Amino acid sequence: MTVARKLRVATPDSSDALRLVQDGFEEVTGLFVEPELQEVDRGELIVEILVEVPPLIPVVGPTTELVSRAVERSEFDMSVLSGWIEERPKSFPTMLPITAMSELSTTTDHEAVNRAAHDELATSVWCHDTDEAGEPGVWQLAVPFCRKDRSVFVALSERRGYPYRFSHQEVVGFRSYLEMAM
Repeated sequence: MTVARKLRVATPDSSDALRLVQDGFEEVTGLFVEPELQEVDRGELIVEILVEVPPLIPVVGPTTELVSRAVERSEFDMSVLSGWIEERPKSFPTMLPITAMSELSTTTDHEAVNRAAHDELATSVWCHDTDEAGEPGVWQLAVPFCRKDRSVFVALSERRGYPYRFSHQEVVGFRSYLEMAM
């Protein structure tokens, strides 16, 4: 198992919000961050980031509050929602059903697919509309991946109900499954 230091950061959503989170966080803290999953929900962009730090600098734990305060006091409009240390298994067995697939350059009716293609990052989007049967909305997860022939596609999976968000482990498992199957 490997260990990862993670933070969830929120900012108002815009076409360049992901870049602003990365640049802003790095400018304020001096730490390199790698986005692993973004979630668009009700005008907010929530980004799960991996924090690349030397092993002796604790970012998660009591220091999370200090990082949060530094980020919130900056000129950047973002908040640190949570921080944690995650143990990562060597394999991720999660298999998600494929709802749709499209080429990376193709525009679709799915906001998640378009955003994942634009940012080249796994993206989940809450679609709050209820369907004809009165079912609650769905979370859509769009994951960009490279096929064996080097063509790049975005695969989409859906999950009903607001509390059932997607996780980074599911993204990694989904991408691994897609790369093996395609």
